[in-house]
Amino acid sequence: MEKKKIILLVGAGAIENAWTPVVDAIKEINKNISANNANAFFAKLIHLARCYSQIEHPQAKQDLKLTLSNIDFLKNLICQKLRSAQEQSKINARPEFQKIIRKFITVSNNETYLVSTNWDTVIENEINRICHLEDKTNKIPCLYIHGNIDSDIYLPTEMTQENYRNKEQEIFFGKKHSSFITILEKTNTLIIYGLSMSPLDAELLQTVGLVCYNINEIIIIDLNPDIAADNIKAIIDPEVNLKITGYSPFNLDIGCPYSSIYIN
Repeated sequence: MEKKKIILLVGAGAIENAWTPVVDAIKEINKNISANNANAFFAKLIHLARCYSQIEHPQAKQDLKLTLSNIDFLKNLICQKLRSAQEQSKINARPEFQKIIRKFITVSNNETYLVSTNWDTVIENEINRICHLEDKTNKIPCLYIHGNIDSDIYLPTEMTQENYRNKEQEIFFGKKHSSFITILEKTNTLIIYGLSMSPLDAELLQTVGLVCYNINEIIIIDLNPDIAADNIKAIIDPEVNLKITGYSPFNLDIGCPYSSIYIN
């Protein structure tokens, strides 16, 4: 039997306490930040960088330099906090992760690729630990589309192409985005775990919508899979007959089917 080609796309919801180190990092700059408004702070920084890189104003270049310096400082701080939290096991894969892997990814029969929007390497380490128990020669390849703690990262609302990026950064993130498209084009099943497919990451949404013609099935695993399902349905062609099923991570036996075809 031909192997299924599966992408497991994971976000912060797959990890316990995922936002705690990130919020701790931002609080060293702005004490009013919480997990609820951290994305607003990120969005403000990126908006300023875009604005200063495009407008013609005597102060713009200086303001851009300061903003980019602040962004780089924050990114380094986030990576430090995440690295420390991971080393101290303060962030971990959720307990249900192992059940998810065993139910939806039969390692011996499927070709699986892990794609992470997270900056830590917790899920990569855990999925390979689980797979190693079943097949010591098997290792799941992983792509960090937003970078990770061992490389450069980019923040929520950022995209692959930004006016304020240098050439090296453009190439680095451009290759990641291109690799993601290549993997998606060969995929039968897309499993989304712990990710709402928020409009904050419009680039990710658009990429999935662009190649959905090649995907037979999307499985969403989340406490509220309706959100991700609705966001996906908003960006795919209404005529595409794509099977979308949602599961609670606490009940993997009963799925909620979503039709991808618009019904008036």
